[in-house]
Amino acid sequence: MNYDRVHAREPSHHVGRWSVGVIESIDERDGHAVVTVHPVASAESEESRDGGGTERDGGGTERD
Repeated sequence: MNYDRVHAREPSHHVGRWSVGVIESIDERDGHAVVTVHPVASAESEESRDGGGTERDGGGTERD
């Protein structure tokens, strides 16, 4: 069966282990979907590390 999207619910437990990611690939192994996900740093953690936002989220350096 082919799917065009993946859904996930936030956990009700181990909330500190929840993170946001970007799907890099979806493969099939033994009839099961195998999803490879690249973690994405949150804007909050980026700001706490360098004192400002990232170019990706619109913070930090302005461009003309």
